[in-house]
Amino acid sequence: LGETLVDLGRLQMKQGRREEAAAALTSAGEVYFRFLQIDPTDTVGLYNMACACALLGRSPECNDYLTRTATAEHAAGADMAEWARTAAADEDLASVAGEAWLQTLLQQA
Repeated sequence: LGETLVDLGRLQMKQGRREEAAAALTSAGEVYFRFLQIDPTDTVGLYNMACACALLGRSPECNDYLTRTATAEHAAGADMAEWARTAAADEDLASVAGEAWLQTLLQQA
């Protein structure tokens, strides 16, 4: 459900329907938030929440969730260089691509 709402929000943003996009993305964030209350280290849920926050222009929250994602991925033994490449290329994170915190996080991964 969360991914579908993010997809809807992306589509609405491309169509210039910003208020509707914000509502869809906020709803996606609410779904992810509820999910993460049950499983706070789920890497997919954390990453998707970071993307929803970035799409909403909420850089501090994106930072928090993306940092938590990296920590959980590392703990799970993920290939962090691959994770960093994927995150760097993710269009959902474009609004935070120039943020110093993101560059630091990707370099440390």
